[in-house]
Amino acid sequence: MDALPSAFSFDIAQSVRGSDMTDTLSKAARSARMSLVRGKDTKPELWVRRLVHSMGYRYRLHRRSLPGKPDLVFGPRASPSHAPISGCPS
Repeated sequence: MDALPSAFSFDIAQSVRGSDMTDTLSKAARSARMSLVRGKDTKPELWVRRLVHSMGYRYRLHRRSLPGKPDLVFGPRASPSHAPISGCPS
């Protein structure tokens, strides 16, 4: 089997380290900025939660038992078709 052409040879470790990209912030400034990024209760998430709740769906938040800790987890009774019916059909 022939070796790859020289155009395809590159240092994998160099590309993984990201030395080709220039970061304009210092390590301390990058850390301070990233600490402001929230993982829960963001504005889009709260908007979706209010909308889903107003539609009659019930859910759990950030289940650790599921991979990736999803924002909303719907249970087995998630369908709003289980709403009580007022009046009895005869």
